[in-house]
Formats: sequence, C-alpha cells, structure tokens
Amino acid sequence: MLSHLRVVEIGSSAATSYCARLFADFGANVHKVEPPAGDPIRRSAPLTPGGQSAWFAFLNYNKSSTVIDSAGPDAIARLTAIIEHCDILLDGRDVDPADCPTIDVAAIRQRCPGLIYLEASWFSHEGPYAGSLQRIRLSARSRASSS
Repeated sequence: MLSHLRVVEIGSSAATSYCARLFADFGANVHKVEPPAGDPIRRSAPLTPGGQSAWFAFLNYNKSSTVIDSAGPDAIARLTAIIEHCDILLDGRDVDPADCPTIDVAAIRQRCPGLIYLEASWFSHEGPYAGSLQRIRLSARSRASSS
C-alpha cells in the first residue's frame, strides 16, 4: 500500500522506531540511521537465545539501516543527502541526540518542500514541559540509587 514512500528514521526513540515499523509493515521503504555502536535498543532485554534483543527485532522488522558516525567529517552531509531523498523523516533524537549528527531541518525542508517531518518527543522541545525527559531520568536514577 505504501510502497511508493521512502521513510528515514533518525534517533533512538522507541516511539519513532514503532512508527517506522508501521510504515514498513504497510510496504514503505524504511531506512534507519544508527550510530557506530548501533541503536541502544539493540542491547535491551529480553535477549533471544542468539543474543539479539527481541525488542529491537520487533521494532526494526523490514527496515534497512546505515551507520553514520556523528563525529565523522562527512556525517552532516551524508545524513542530509539521505534525508533529501526521502518522503518522510521520523525524528526520534529526543532520547539521545548526541548519537545523531546535527541537521538543519528547516533548511532541508526549504530545499525539499514535500518532505513530511514527524518528531517523536516525550514532552516536546518547546513549551512548559520541554526538557521533562531529563528531569524524569534524573528523578528515576535518584530513586533507584536511594532505594
């Protein structure tokens, strides 16, 4: 049904990965961009007897992937080129933006006005709850360490 669509997924948000999985299930060509160490979900339990994360396998079924080192000299150019050849960009950098090269989404959208940009964020990057994910992480860590 969606075989005419090219979707690029960046970041390591489970919500973004699941959204991309749904596009793939309906036939879209989904391409995941990962850091050299791989998506952190690759190491999440439960693990299969072969040592693969069942969660990662579920979220990334029917996708292809590319590794881009955010510290590499051509990282931004490579990622921008991949994005400029897609129809939909799924941005899940809210979870760990350090693993993904910085991109100028507004500039890319000016060059590619048909690009659909979806940002999956726990609490948005703007407004009263912006940054709440970090506060929740710190709160959970302090509770875990004080127990």
